[in-house]
Amino acid sequence: KEIANLTLNGKDLSKIDPANSPFWTNNKVEKYNPKKEKYLKTKLFPKKGTEFYLKRIGTGFIKFKSYWINKKGKKKDITLRVGKEVHAGNLAGHIMRSVGYNAIPMAYRSEAKLFLGDYTYEEFVSHWSQSHKIRIHNVMNFVKAYNPAENSVILKTVSLEAYPDDKKYRKGGPFRTGRNGFDNRREYRTLLLMSALISHNDTADRQIRADLYRPSKDEAWRPHFLLSDLGFSMGSYLIWDNMGAVND
Repeated sequence: KEIANLTLNGKDLSKIDPANSPFWTNNKVEKYNPKKEKYLKTKLFPKKGTEFYLKRIGTGFIKFKSYWINKKGKKKDITLRVGKEVHAGNLAGHIMRSVGYNAIPMAYRSEAKLFLGDYTYEEFVSHWSQSHKIRIHNVMNFVKAYNPAENSVILKTVSLEAYPDDKKYRKGGPFRTGRNGFDNRREYRTLLLMSALISHNDTADRQIRADLYRPSKDEAWRPHFLLSDLGFSMGSYLIWDNMGAVND
């Protein structure tokens, strides 16, 4: 009835924000501040200069499954990424979050110290090059220094990726981007437009995820849809068939 009355009175319905949903939240874009490094009102990332400890080298693009230790002495899981996706992924993620869409929470660091733990430096370099199919000398593009006394490296141009604790947040699985029944939702149709705006290229369904979130353990889980990999975006030169985009 309210919508019908607005229409009769000549109101432009396209200027009315939809209700908050699993796709979009009205987060007041004018107040968005990427320097706060918050996600779902949670501070996820340690301050600059924090040291990290390697658990294992991840698959996919260059990433290191690691942890850091907070003031209470608790280990907090975090992923460190380096390589060609760092800048595009961070920028595209901030653009999406600034207008209310979900994206993997990330933070940028110009460098980060990583203790290698049970890996020797030689094992670290060898495992890295084998896992990511790159020549060993290319590893040095991302390593500023190695300290044999500490068995640590300084990584250059690093993206941090972290999530709220399991009691509040759970990763889900992919969902279909077409014929999924969401076409009648304006915030979903706009999500597709946002994907085009950031020149999102890696758009397989496996890159679009449905997670679960709850503000507190006493509340029900809520679905949380997001573009889960924005590294191939913003006209990145990784995208050989995407000429004419932002960076070109």
